[in-house]
Amino acid sequence: MIRSRAFYYGMSLTDFYEATLGEVFEYIHSRGQYEKLKIENEWKVMRWQSTLMLNMMSSKGRTFKPEDLFTFDDEYTRPKIAPDSPEAEAVFKKMEEKFRQRWQSRLET
Repeated sequence: MIRSRAFYYGMSLTDFYEATLGEVFEYIHSRGQYEKLKIENEWKVMRWQSTLMLNMMSSKGRTFKPEDLFTFDDEYTRPKIAPDSPEAEAVFKKMEEKFRQRWQSRLET
């Protein structure tokens, strides 16, 4: 399995047998990351081209950004909530209440 994955990513047979297991895993991981970034960049180019087409054909005053079409994992950031803020306390109380309702019978015994 490992050998076939290493060959799939372009590692030669001599390199495979001369490398340690850690080096082989590092090679496989690095090549996987490279392939992922390569595909993601192709999608970003396609998204940019589609945005240009949409902006050319849309009505006056309406514009699109590439992020309006779709976002990638690294582009989406969740709003950060401070742990001591009232919003975080409200969420914690809601979760605690849910937990108590679900496990009330088990907690009493």
